Amino acid sequence: MDFILDINNLTISYDDKVIFDDISFGVKDASIIPILGANNSGKTTFLKTIAGINKSFNGNISVENIKSSQDKKYFPKVSYIGEDIDKNFIMDTVKEEIAFPLIHLAYSKSKITKKMDSVSLFCEVDEFMNEKIFDLSNYDKVRVAIATAIVADPKILLLDDVFRYLKDNEKRELINLIKKIREEYGITIIFTTSDIKDVYNLKNIFVIGDKRIVMVMDYDKLILEDNLLSKLGINIPIMLDLSRKLEFYKLIDKEYYDRDKLVDALWK
Repeated sequence: MDFILDINNLTISYDDKVIFDDISFGVKDASIIPILGANNSGKTTFLKTIAGINKSFNGNISVENIKSSQDKKYFPKVSYIGEDIDKNFIMDTVKEEIAFPLIHLAYSKSKITKKMDSVSLFCEVDEFMNEKIFDLSNYDKVRVAIATAIVADPKILLLDDVFRYLKDNEKRELINLIKKIREEYGITIIFTTSDIKDVYNLKNIFVIGDKRIVMVMDYDKLILEDNLLSKLGINIPIMLDLSRKLEFYKLIDKEYYDRDKLVDALWK
């Protein structure tokens, strides 16, 4: 089977310390891959290695059969958004930032305008294109970073723990945007998080820890792995644990993270 991302016998080191040991897996085209791991489990190093930023590894990484060692051919295929959201920007305004990758690739002015108009509307940043990026909210910054990352049509988008900047409703909106990007552009999106709430109802969740991929499973099965998740330093929120037990006894019909919503459901 052909994979958009193919990883074989990957061992990643950082400061002479092994972070991941002999990992192999493949990712199909136009997939959404959530990576769940505790803080300091190596999520950032993992994504930076896929992005071609970290070179301290053994094994093979390829996108569309182009190896990561082939920098000039590999880099355009992968876009990476780092965990420190402000450090992703190099220009002053939203318009300048989104245009920069296209200018760098020597697109014509007409094509730059067309692609910028399209992606800014798609990511809903079109209303503040002339604003300074650092005046925006965290959620708007994330959307600008995503618009900039996808404007030059990469094959893979890597999002490093960007959820931690967002409120719960913004996280849900971001998941919807990720799904839209996959459907509209056919881009594979891989994102990391340490919060199980961020992978709610998603499939093919990669759980990492102990220098390996511990398991890959859908959310509904994952939340039943309380003991293993706890050992890996991943906490199941108290409200989720309680609502899941209430659901088991048919006292409610779905899970709740919010205490007030859970109380309301019990009183119905």
